Amino acid sequence: MKTKERPFGVTSGGEKLAYALGDLGSNFVWTFISSFLTLYYTDSVLMSAALVGTIMLVCRIFDGVSDILMGMMLEKTRTKMGKAKPWFGGSIIPLVGIQLLVFNVPGTLSNGAKLGWIIVSYFLLTVVAYTVNNLSYHALPHQSDGRGPQQGQLAARRFRVPGGSDPCDPDAEAAGRIRRRKGAVRMDDHRAGVQPALSCF
Repeated sequence: MKTKERPFGVTSGGEKLAYALGDLGSNFVWTFISSFLTLYYTDSVLMSAALVGTIMLVCRIFDGVSDILMGMMLEKTRTKMGKAKPWFGGSIIPLVGIQLLVFNVPGTLSNGAKLGWIIVSYFLLTVVAYTVNNLSYHALPHQSDGRGPQQGQLAARRFRVPGGSDPCDPDAEAAGRIRRRKGAVRMDDHRAGVQPALSCF
């Protein structure tokens, strides 16, 4: 019995659901940061709220720059897995590990050492690990086999899953055409890596 071959560029419902569920992880990380981190730093680590706020503000400025740099790195990536998959897969474990460090400032350290721990761990989490993970995740629909409508459906499916409400979602129609060449995915529009980064501003 022959199985019906799926047309090229058509994404199955299971694949769309799997992509949508991917947003739960990054939103889980960011929910903890936005809801509990300031309280943890001020009430448990005993840092001043003004100092904590200044650290977060400066890191957000650096985060805006790292978004652009990450988009450029996505453009230049050439692997058999595509542009975004290696970055996304490689960022998962570091993202979890660094978040554990952010919420586990050693109580035996001096105030200066605690401050250094907070700056380094928060910078690595928000400016490096989360940026790599989230932007590569956002770029996945544009690196897929789907054409414009399929990309739009993938991006829209994220918002139907609890937790998938990140407003930093690029316009799927603007990513350009994607076609297969010698079994690999090739981007015809080189803006596809930078557009997810720009859309986060």
